[in-house]
Formats: sequence, structure tokens, C-alpha cells
Amino acid sequence: MKKESESKNRNAASKPKNNAARSNPNSNGAKSQTLFHTAFAAIVQVACLLAVFLTPTSNEARLATAGLLVAQVALVLFNKDRRKAFILSSIFFSSIVLFFYIVYAPIDLTARILAALAVLVLTGFSVHKVTGIESFYGFLMVRSLAGFDLMQAVAKHHPRFSREAADFGASMTFGIPWAIRTYGLQKAAGHTLALLMLLGVFLQANLLTSLSGVLQNGEWVFAAVGLLFGFIGLGVLGMAVHAFTILTVPNTPAGVKLLIPFVTVPGEALFAIAVIAIVHETAHGVLCYVEKLKLKSSGVLLFGFLPVGAFVEPDEEELDRLSLEKKRRILVAGSTSNTLFFLVFLALSLPLMAIIPGLVSGVQVESVPGNSSLQGVLQAGAILTSLDGKAVNSTRDLFAVNLTNNARAVFLQGGNRLEADLMEVVVQDVDKKHPAFGVLQPEDRILAVDGQNVRTPSDIGKVVSAKKPGQTVAIRTQSGTKTVAIGTDGKLGIQIAMTSVGVLNNQPKAGAEQIYGVLSFLLVIFTWTFLLNILIGIVNLLPLFITDGQKMIYYELVPKFGKDRAAQLSTAAGLLMLALVLLNALPYFLGKG
Repeated sequence: MKKESESKNRNAASKPKNNAARSNPNSNGAKSQTLFHTAFAAIVQVACLLAVFLTPTSNEARLATAGLLVAQVALVLFNKDRRKAFILSSIFFSSIVLFFYIVYAPIDLTARILAALAVLVLTGFSVHKVTGIESFYGFLMVRSLAGFDLMQAVAKHHPRFSREAADFGASMTFGIPWAIRTYGLQKAAGHTLALLMLLGVFLQANLLTSLSGVLQNGEWVFAAVGLLFGFIGLGVLGMAVHAFTILTVPNTPAGVKLLIPFVTVPGEALFAIAVIAIVHETAHGVLCYVEKLKLKSSGVLLFGFLPVGAFVEPDEEELDRLSLEKKRRILVAGSTSNTLFFLVFLALSLPLMAIIPGLVSGVQVESVPGNSSLQGVLQAGAILTSLDGKAVNSTRDLFAVNLTNNARAVFLQGGNRLEADLMEVVVQDVDKKHPAFGVLQPEDRILAVDGQNVRTPSDIGKVVSAKKPGQTVAIRTQSGTKTVAIGTDGKLGIQIAMTSVGVLNNQPKAGAEQIYGVLSFLLVIFTWTFLLNILIGIVNLLPLFITDGQKMIYYELVPKFGKDRAAQLSTAAGLLMLALVLLNALPYFLGKG
């Protein structure tokens, strides 16, 4: 019996070894994969380092790269799983270096955008492969329970304010007639007053003027539409007007833009995007707690290494069972919060706007681009004294002039007076399918067409529209006159924009340089934050399938039409809105002439 027992013990003891032996192939495979990831990450990182230090780059770029390298070493050394820390830090190090190498590369904007997007997508994919974090086309959803305590605290102490703010947000979304029908006259009267004040801020800040160039007294038309049909009406009308302009006015720029910090918007906008995401999703979470809706998780949304958003994940089945009033409040909370913080950061900007001009002695020409028509005429250090007869004391005064129609500038340099147009029309891209390709170059400045001086893009359109396909026009640029044939579609096939004849900056008073620099930096951040808050807040209310506005429209239609019909109608609204977005994006895909 003893021998039999010993035999069983030996067999039992041997089983784990056999299981371990059977698991070795997988273990070896995992180790091989980890080694491959480590080696590949190291090779890519070394290549990035060589690119920075062995090619012509600025000392600032090399210093920043060295700083990243030091931070990476510290991160790896103080991490328990050093191999995984090295792989992840190498991925982020390489993607950051490559991203900024591309951003400042001397290539056209379209190529930079595509290359930067490719880096971000590959970064997201690589992080997903190493960590298993949920990923969609480079977007990483980093889930956590962080922020739940804050949401619960706000919901606990301010439930009434949260509900009232969300109810106003719904009236702001759909307009006052809807508010009267939904809330009654008394509550709608308060919402009407608040919305009138908000639209008044828009008018005072000239936020509606840029949308109304093709309408007589257009800003008032937009304000009336905002009052009657809310932000949805405001957004749809703005997109429709710009789409109409693109189709009827040659050389109209695109009405939509990808927000890529450091590429299509300044790096300071990264702070704005972070603020927008936090206040938007926190507001959704607060209303979920107020209305007793379970939250599964929250987290940060990364695009590659860039933080581009945040999210809260409610229980969708429970959301569907809530009353319409509660659903509406939860869905509109994000855009309502964005609107509130638009006002907060606008209020923070106003004192800075008032203080900074007092620290400035004038507007100075910092440099004159090599492709400017005034190269060799206008000199760095010249002072801009007036625009269209209005005195200029700081760059703030530039916003008082409608630069889309150009402006006549007076410069003072060396005691002499120089008068010229402040803006010029510059070529951004040339369509390969048009005869202009190879003749006109990106960064060419168009000064005249067939002897007609060009001050705005519409001046080009007037001449080109009178020509037939195959006919030619003489285009005078800063580098000489070029003969260009009209394409078969009746267009030149160029993308153009307005740009200044020189780089203009405020000239701080002696002794005020440091305080001016700090306040100017804060003003740039606050300005981008209030602008993007209201812009994204409005876009989120439009029916665009992935937006809160799409769900809100669906839930509003369900009581009257039923779920199936409501789904069809909301989908139709989404398709119409998508068509407007694509029309606004046409200039990215088609030549303009």
C-alpha cells in the first residue's frame, strides 16, 4: 500500500510538470512575440533618433527629443515590468518624434495631414497589440472609474440646477416654439430670455458674421433662426449657406476641418480639446447620476498619443427604458456644459483683451515671407499704422476689419509711408488632373489674372467663369506671369486661401515683454477654448449618426411615430446632414478656379 501511495504521489507530482511542458510552446511563442516587439520598438526608436540628430533640424527639436529620451529612461527604470514599459514608451517616443518631424516638414498641407494621421493610426494599433486596450482605427478607449466621485458629488449637491440647465439646453437645441410646446409659456419665457442673451453674445463677439457673407444682414438672420429653431437650425443653416457658397463662388475654402493639434490647428488647441472633452463627458455623467442611470465606465479617448476626448458609458438598455424627459436631459448635458464653458472662457479672455493693448506700442512686421509680393519692399520692423483708414494700435484691431474682403494697409518704415493690400491670394494646392499642375506651384501668390488685379478669391472666379474650357489666362505671381489653360470642368484646379503680406505681431512696450508674453499665451489658450467649446457643442447637436443630436431627434420622434418610423426619419435627417458635411468638404477633393 505504501509503495502504491508513493507511486500515486509521484504521478500527481509529475502532472504539473507535464502540464507545464505542454504549455511551453505557447509560452515560448509569447516570449518570441515579446522579443520581436522589443527589438522592433528599439529599431524604430533608433531610426527616429538618427533622423533627428543626423538630419538638418533645429536645436530646439534635438533638445526636446533628448528630454523625451530622459523621461523614457526614467519611466522604464522605475517600472516593475521593464520590458513592457520599454515597448510602450518606445512606441510613444517614436510616434511623437515622427509626428512632429512630419508637422514641420517642408511638404504641402495635404501630405502632412495624411502622414500625421498615418502615424497616429499606427500608434493606436501598436498600443492595442501590446496592451489589448480597445481600439478603433487608431483611437484608444482607456477605461477607468476615475471621475465617478466628482460626478456623484455634483449630482448629489446640485440636482435641481443640473436638471434646469439641461432643460434650457434642450430649448437651446430645438428653439423657443418647441420649448413653449414642451415646457409651457412660463418656463419657456425664461429660456427665451436666456437664449436671447446667448445669441446677443454671439452677435457681439462677431461669431455669426463669418457665417453670413452671402445674406443681407445675415447675422440677424442667423440669430432669428437660432431663436426659432435652436442650435440645430443654426448649425444646419450655417452648413447650408457655406455649401451653397462653395457651389456658386469659385475658390471658396472648405467649411469643415479636421482638428489635429500642431497640424491644422495650433498646439495650444490641445488644451482646449482636453477641456471640452472633460466638461462634456462629466456633464453627461452628472445627469446620469441625477436621473438614476447606471454608469458602466468612463475614460479617456486617445488618437495615437494625442488626447482627443473622454467618454462615459451608461447602461444603454436602462437608458432606453427612461422617460423621454430624462433621456433628453442626459443627452443634451454635454453640449449644454460646452456652452456654459464657452461663456466662462470668453469671460476669462475679456480682461486679457483689455489689458494686452496697454502693454503694446504698436503692430510690427516680424518678417516678410519669401513669396510675398512685398519681399524686398516691406521690411521687418515696419509698423502697421492703419487698415482701411482705421488706426491700428494692436493686433486686436485687425479683427475690427473684414479681412475676407482684403484691406488697404499703411505701413511706416524708416520714416516713409508705404501703402499696400494687407492680404494676398496664395495657392495651397494644384490638382494633378488640371493643366495648371506643374505651372502653378503651392505658395504662389496670385496678384493678377488677365491684367485684372486680384484682391480676393472671387476676383479670380469672375475672370475664369467668363472663359471656356481650353482657353488660357495669364496669371501674374510674385515670380512672374504664367499662362494657364482652363480645365475641362471650367476650373483652374487650384486650392487657394488668403494670407498676409507679412507676419504681424504686437510690439510690447519696453520692460513689459515678460508679462506681455505670459498674458498673450493665456489669451491664445482661452480663445481657442471658448471658440472650440461652442463649435463642438453645436456640431454635437446636429444629426450626424455618432452625435448626441442624432439620438435626441430619434427619441423626440418615437412618441409620435413609433420606434421604426422614428429610426427611419432620424436616419434620413442624418443622411441629409452628412450630405451637407460632404459638400462643405468638396474643396479638399476638387480643384477650385
